[in-house]
Amino acid sequence: MKTDNDRVFDLHAHPSLRLYYLPWISKSFHTTPYYSGPHFNPFEFRTRYVNMDASPIKVMMNAHYVIEYQFLKHGFSDAARKAFWLFTPAYYGALRLADPWKTLQRMIDTLNVSVTQTNKLVIPRMGHRFRVCTSYNEIEALEGDEIGFVHAIEGAHSIGAGLEKLPRDEKLKQTIKRLTILKNAGVACICPSHFYDNPYSPQTEGTEIIPKMVHGKVVAVRDSAFFKMHRAEWDWNDPDHLAPEFFNELFRMGFMVDLSHTQEAARKRVYEIARRWNRPVVLSHIGLKTYFDHEYNLSDEELREVHDMGGVAGLILSRRWLVDPETRYYSGNDGIPDLIRNMVHMREVCGDVEAIGIGTDFDGMTHPFSDCFKPNQLDRVIHAMKAHFNAVEIDRILYGNAMRVLKATWLPM
Repeated sequence: MKTDNDRVFDLHAHPSLRLYYLPWISKSFHTTPYYSGPHFNPFEFRTRYVNMDASPIKVMMNAHYVIEYQFLKHGFSDAARKAFWLFTPAYYGALRLADPWKTLQRMIDTLNVSVTQTNKLVIPRMGHRFRVCTSYNEIEALEGDEIGFVHAIEGAHSIGAGLEKLPRDEKLKQTIKRLTILKNAGVACICPSHFYDNPYSPQTEGTEIIPKMVHGKVVAVRDSAFFKMHRAEWDWNDPDHLAPEFFNELFRMGFMVDLSHTQEAARKRVYEIARRWNRPVVLSHIGLKTYFDHEYNLSDEELREVHDMGGVAGLILSRRWLVDPETRYYSGNDGIPDLIRNMVHMREVCGDVEAIGIGTDFDGMTHPFSDCFKPNQLDRVIHAMKAHFNAVEIDRILYGNAMRVLKATWLPM
């Protein structure tokens, strides 16, 4: 049962991915009954108003994700691409021709407009009002009946779009101009890596791993039935990319830096830069290598480093990253027990709960838990946590740690 003291800071979710890319949603979180069930659906809308209003979420980091051109061209399976061309040729063609930088700015505007439109249909004192927060102080000033949304960017390909062939110095100059525009638009957090290449940060292989029975043995295979992602083949010091310069600018300009999807070797280089700036970092929606050994996830050693910097690792609400494939094969898709197990392990490794957060990835391109697949079911997580954590620890994990890191990183230029 949700209480007045329950509050969640969701470090990573994707409302604007639905609000922008699904043309039948008219720039409002109010929709007719819409799919938000226990299975992944590319047309889902888990963060629609009815689900948010009944949830313990107080702050949601909205990750604006512009679908990469390479994804549109190569990331969908042949069958999916043929279906797009057959049933929605104009829409699919327009997506492939769209300018990612302009699309990013339109997505930011879409969230702003959608929040305004949503509030027009909220009866005072009868439901939560939404608010886009463009500073840390605005989050602290949220009233009891308000839910705050914070702009974040996932995938710096949208920032570097069209700049790839410029000379190095000019590319950096134009990148800084675009970062300044985002800063002035109220963007708090940037997660540079995602599914395909960008000029600034090398990404891990993002194709999800699933179990499959082959000749009587469970093996791990890539789930490329509909999507396939790509691991960057360049390293940190590649002269055609701007990795050190870009991350230094992010810290200088006062952005929260999210290292989800960034390759492990590159993450270690970013930690060096972060220490020079005396800033923590976040990994907003990840798992632990202890339970699923994948480059995307954190080892105990790396988790301790994030903790020692004052950072936070947000656990994703997807068993595909919290649990190894073989274990998944022999179990269902209820994930809350696995989530709690990851939290408990993090406390054991770090000695306290200060590095633990939560990033649901609701409305993203992943498969949710079957026992918590929309915001208004997060009270189930809170209830399960009470057997392992006290009230102070629960509030820090679900809210306080994220707020602490945001206060330390979302700064004036």
